[in-house]
Amino acid sequence: MLGLMLGLCVVGRAGAHTQEPTRRVLVQITPTATQLVIHWTLPDGVEAEQLRQRLDGDGDRRLRRPAERLGQGLLLLPRVQQGLSLWVDGRPVAVTAKDVRMKDRTWTGPRTGFEVLALFEGPAVAVGGEVVVARQAGPPTVVEAQGSEGAVLASTDLPGRAGDPVWGPTTLDDQRLQVSVRRAQPAAPPPAPSRAPAKASASAP
Repeated sequence: MLGLMLGLCVVGRAGAHTQEPTRRVLVQITPTATQLVIHWTLPDGVEAEQLRQRLDGDGDRRLRRPAERLGQGLLLLPRVQQGLSLWVDGRPVAVTAKDVRMKDRTWTGPRTGFEVLALFEGPAVAVGGEVVVARQAGPPTVVEAQGSEGAVLASTDLPGRAGDPVWGPTTLDDQRLQVSVRRAQPAAPPPAPSRAPAKASASAP
């Protein structure tokens, strides 16, 4: 699943000259859960170098040992989620990490940044209910939304295109702090055509 979501999240990736973190969120609404797929990057620069120095216990500039990988998760996951909150049907909800993938990412020269792709899951939204993603802190955040079978989307905050399952993108920054998506009622299937009763055949005299 994360491979598919990564393809949706990496469009517009920041270039190597940018040193600020970037964040992109895909809101995935299914009949059984509300999911946030968060793609977060920290390009090479002063902040990435300082983090690496804290984590690189053996000085080889690669975070391979279990203790280094654990420390990487403890440092980076709070940054991935910083200032983001999820509301389902009018209530703030907690999300659970279902899958997290992290890697050192080479940009230019000997210095490297960081990249995280994480799947978080919260409760399902009722048909006709609303999901709100809010940003109180952290980097400006690009948001998209996608429904699945049985979870049709409607939104006044995200641009949509006929036949496109992905709504958005839009950016949450200091001027815009939240987006909402509604789970619409799926359209009823068209009625089956009526079948005329077969004519009884006349019996021979």
